[in-house]
Amino acid sequence: MDQGDYAGAIARFRDALRFKPHYAEPCLLLGHAYEKSNDPRRAIVFYQKYLQILPHSAESKKVRRRIAALHAKLTGPNRQQHSRIH
Repeated sequence: MDQGDYAGAIARFRDALRFKPHYAEPCLLLGHAYEKSNDPRRAIVFYQKYLQILPHSAESKKVRRRIAALHAKLTGPNRQQHSRIH
């Protein structure tokens, strides 16, 4: 992902998944790209897909921590306060 070209990276990783739907690497990279492009819900989806394919990989512990952090970001106290204001 060059200099924040997350949209381009996302398109390429999605293409890779079309050809190899059970290939874990693009799922992990899509998770990263969506996280960096401030789309935590989609990041979680692809991190979870990665874990479905490789639940015991060397990266799985880190991916589970990322999912937990993203869930916390989505449901944390600041998010709830923000929702009450609007």
